[in-house]
Amino acid sequence: MSKKISFRNVTKIFAGAEQTVALKSIDFDIPAGGIAALYGPSGSGKSTVLNIASGIDLPTSGQVLIGEDVISEFTPSKLTLFRRQNIGFIFQSYNLFSSLTAVENVEMIELLNGKTSTEVRKKSIEALEKVGLSERINYFPSQLSGGQQQRVAVARAIASNPHILFADEPTANLDSQTALSLIDLLFELNHSHKTTILFSTHDSNILTRVPQLIKIKDGVI
Repeated sequence: MSKKISFRNVTKIFAGAEQTVALKSIDFDIPAGGIAALYGPSGSGKSTVLNIASGIDLPTSGQVLIGEDVISEFTPSKLTLFRRQNIGFIFQSYNLFSSLTAVENVEMIELLNGKTSTEVRKKSIEALEKVGLSERINYFPSQLSGGQQQRVAVARAIASNPHILFADEPTANLDSQTALSLIDLLFELNHSHKTTILFSTHDSNILTRVPQLIKIKDGVI
């Protein structure tokens, strides 16, 4: 079942020698089954929004809701379990394990969720096939190009058919044709599984295709 994403007066302040206000009283909603793009200049707060929306980070104040769950108030252990069961995340930096093959990287999260290895291997291979890597399932990250590593990261995020998918600049390191193929894949996932999707991008060609746009600048929407 897809889930709605809601930010309610969310502020994020990073402490340090000088405090940095990364987000300032952010409010927005993405309907269940919706797809939205977050855009703005570098340093505007896009990654911070995605990290807080997915529970990787917590707001300094305000509330973040996924469906009816106020995840910003979850304990760390409850939040970790919730992410595993509901959320897929595509990182700009891939975050692949160098000692694992492509298929092992994809199946890792599902194995942590207690799924059987046979079931997980089948779903992981299917996910790699969707992103065009069926012939490289046993390659290690060092044997793959940057674009291929990104596609492994996408396959890992979609293998469990998550309720919500977040992606931080998923096309940033891809050539134009591969980037468009990836966006097509996200739209297909959104359409076929009603997955709620929020991703960040700088690509104006992609923005024209997205029904909901969220512009952020200097931590303000």
